[in-house]
Amino acid sequence: MNTPLLRCKYLMGIATVGLSLTMATVTEAFAAYAGDRSASSPADVTRDAAGGDASKQYTVGQLYFDGEWVPRNPVEAARWWQLASEQGEPRAQNALGLLYQRGDGVPQDDALALRWIRSSAEKGYAAGEDSLGRLYAAGRGVERDDRVAADWYRKAAEQGYAPAANHLGYAYDQGLGVPHDEALALQWMLKSAQGGYPPGQYNVGSYYDADRAGLPRDVGQALKWYRAAATHGYPAAQYALGEYYRKGDGVSQDYAEAARWWTLSAQGGDLRAKSGLGFLFLTGNGVPIDYARGATLITEAALGGDVHAQKNLAVMYAKGTGVPRDDSLAASWLKKAADQGDAWSQRELGMLYANGTGVARDEVEAVAWYRKAADLGDGSAQILLAQCYEKGRGVGASDTEAFDWYRKAAAGGSASAQMKVGLMFIRGTGAPADYVQAAQWLQRAVDQNLVVAKEALGMLYLRGDGVPRDSGKALTLLREAADQGTASAQFALAAAYDSLPGGADYASAVRWYQKAADQGDVNAQIEMAKHYMSGNGVARDDTQGFRLLTQVAAQGNAGAENGVAHCYALGRGVAQDYVQAVIWFRKSAEQGNADAQFNLGQLYRNGLGVERDEAQAQFWYGKAAAAGFRPTTDPSGDTH
Repeated sequence: MNTPLLRCKYLMGIATVGLSLTMATVTEAFAAYAGDRSASSPADVTRDAAGGDASKQYTVGQLYFDGEWVPRNPVEAARWWQLASEQGEPRAQNALGLLYQRGDGVPQDDALALRWIRSSAEKGYAAGEDSLGRLYAAGRGVERDDRVAADWYRKAAEQGYAPAANHLGYAYDQGLGVPHDEALALQWMLKSAQGGYPPGQYNVGSYYDADRAGLPRDVGQALKWYRAAATHGYPAAQYALGEYYRKGDGVSQDYAEAARWWTLSAQGGDLRAKSGLGFLFLTGNGVPIDYARGATLITEAALGGDVHAQKNLAVMYAKGTGVPRDDSLAASWLKKAADQGDAWSQRELGMLYANGTGVARDEVEAVAWYRKAADLGDGSAQILLAQCYEKGRGVGASDTEAFDWYRKAAAGGSASAQMKVGLMFIRGTGAPADYVQAAQWLQRAVDQNLVVAKEALGMLYLRGDGVPRDSGKALTLLREAADQGTASAQFALAAAYDSLPGGADYASAVRWYQKAADQGDVNAQIEMAKHYMSGNGVARDDTQGFRLLTQVAAQGNAGAENGVAHCYALGRGVAQDYVQAVIWFRKSAEQGNADAQFNLGQLYRNGLGVERDEAQAQFWYGKAAAAGFRPTTDPSGDTH
């Protein structure tokens, strides 16, 4: 599980500085009150504070801030902390500075925040030192300086202040103001964790979870520290612990336990937990199915900016799961996730634009989103972008660009892209023809058990293109592909048997042609017709051959139409009939079959099945010649 490191209870990363009057400072307040043996009630503390006791003034401010024994009132907290701060009380100065930083109970003022926090830090107060470090890290009221931030964290951490140890560890983890050093990051985070600071405990768990700092992944240690933080109410850790139970990673899979921890985490505001818990309600794993509640939780997370929730919500609207089906809303939520840089969402959004689903069809926009995802390394998007270049959809056609994107996807491990690159090297499309490279890429696809790649590589071995000729290896590859039941592979294997260098194996060829023909492969049906008419591998049967050709010709296949015409012209499997020959040669010729064009010309020249017409004869001879047909006999000879 890949979990982010957190710097403090309210912060992920280093974007902002929050009011950190939690745990340590609350504890200090109660300790101050409890340690004041002359005080018998909150009123006594308030009396002493009013009398000018700075320590008591700080305590009263803390009680107002926390809402202990009195209604929570940050304005009163700020008043008491102001009094204490003016007397140099470092705890109050830090607390007051944080109020100014947040604008809580006082107007927001970064300059005053910096003034009071710096005063606290310069007195050696650890929490103040940590707060000052965070101001420098965020550039609030002062120019951002990660090195100075790390120095202040270190001062506080060396006093044993757990939050600062966590922040210093984070600085080492990210290389902020100090060299990137995962070992030192873990060392400082561990000090924080051992000091009872939940974010530090969570971060240590994350390190053990992710196989970092040179340590092997240790699920036991990760669970230990996640659980420690979770039991202290830390939402991120509660989410992580729930994820372990969902997956059954290091613990018995238990959706109910996952739901329990995610419920606590969601109550603490963790968006991932809301999204995950919502999904459990949709699927009924660990909780009763409740589509309304599931949709509500996922929507809340999506509105909060959680990418996974936005993606899930898009799928829900696309399928009508838990919400009314709405392709437009599906596209809208997908775009929100895509705008956050999620490659999957960018690719899927591109497909919506390509198909006009939920948005106006726009192939140019589709290409733009494919490119964003492709640039992020999404292999499927790279293939889609390559196909757009290949077919000129939404972008100018370019075999070179298509090849480049297929190759990127292939390098990323896509078997289909590896095969495509191999085929493009064979054809010299988008790159110079190179059978050696073709064989190498096809082999990589074969290593992933891609059936069609076995076909292509088998043919290279059969011909000796880019690899040593090896009929045995060719047949092995082709047979492995054919055994998967794919008609094209069965046809390729049959063709291999039909053309073995050492002599054809017609019986095996016929057996595999028949398998492919039975699946409707028209080329295999044509080859079976040829074998029936030649008697190779099967008893000669012109009638059966003609029947097969007629079946395929009825589907508009030009080659089969030409074959039927030859049968009528020669009386093979059917009574000789030049009129029918003309009809079928014309059908094939009009589809561009050069042999049919030439033979139709012959019939016109010789007046067979049609009135003699030299002009028509020359017309069809010209068509055939333009298509590259070269007769082996003089055109004045008989029709063949």
